[in-house]
Amino acid sequence: YHTFFTNWVAKRKKVTPYPIRLITNEDIGVYIDDLLADGKSPQAIQTKYLGALNALFEFAKTIGAFPKEQIIPTRGHKIFNKAKHKPNRKPFSPEDLQSIFAAENLKKARHPEEFWLPLLGLYTGGRISELSQLRINDFSKIENIWSVSINEEEDKILKTPASERVIPLHPVLLDLGLIDYLEEVQHFNGRLFPELSPDQFGHYGKQPSRRFGVYLDKLGITDKAKVFHSFRSTANNCLKQAGVPEESRCQFVGHEHDTINSKTYSEPHTIKFLLENVASKLNFPIDFSQLKYTKGKFSAFIAREISKQEKQKKHQAAKAKRTGNSASLPKGS
Repeated sequence: YHTFFTNWVAKRKKVTPYPIRLITNEDIGVYIDDLLADGKSPQAIQTKYLGALNALFEFAKTIGAFPKEQIIPTRGHKIFNKAKHKPNRKPFSPEDLQSIFAAENLKKARHPEEFWLPLLGLYTGGRISELSQLRINDFSKIENIWSVSINEEEDKILKTPASERVIPLHPVLLDLGLIDYLEEVQHFNGRLFPELSPDQFGHYGKQPSRRFGVYLDKLGITDKAKVFHSFRSTANNCLKQAGVPEESRCQFVGHEHDTINSKTYSEPHTIKFLLENVASKLNFPIDFSQLKYTKGKFSAFIAREISKQEKQKKHQAAKAKRTGNSASLPKGS
């Protein structure tokens, strides 16, 4: 939460590092509004996001980085959720899935995440925010089984502690060429989707979520309760109908299973167990025979996008430098 706030301050103030003594009550008010707009609940903001900052400001006081007589700006805020209530997410129907994964539709993807995220969403039940931020080193063989680790290492952010998990990759993902894609992009910047940029909160899922919404509209899937998160509902429902116990489903998709027995008196399932008894139950009426990935498909596009981003960053840095220099000149110069 400290890192999350530090990134927010850097993007808002455009200064790194920014002195903690200059953070005001108004700054925290804007921070709260941004968190609410991002879907965070008032309780989470108060107990987690502001709670972590309360401790940070207290520590700053003890070392003289924040005035002892000054009231900590993260305290005393009354938080009201202005965000609209999100409708329940419906699972995709078999017809929806056949349309989404039809080769003549999905193979038109320009961005690599447009192709791979729907497949990963369906066969991992992962949130778009979790999957968009994955790195190449999150994929490895465990017990000789290809697996993916969903974690908070480096700059990654998870919704809840239960979201952190390691799960096996479904055979369909391997058959379609996911490992070939990993080999293709490993020399870029270490990310699964190298051309994606984080938003002001450090999340990588905003652009993919918008693009997937456009894709659904083009397919005529316009129900507002059907979004990328529907893959999570689809996967979970498929596992439930296949008789997979709730505790196993929770470990696989990253839900809290709040019982003393599962939290205190038992170990998590092994990767082999999850593959044989959970992932293997994800079966859908979809013809993937024409969807095999062609290695190298996105390399040129990714290289162009990264080059454009680097040029844009250099331009912005030069502009900021010029602005800063001119601001420091005395009047009349």
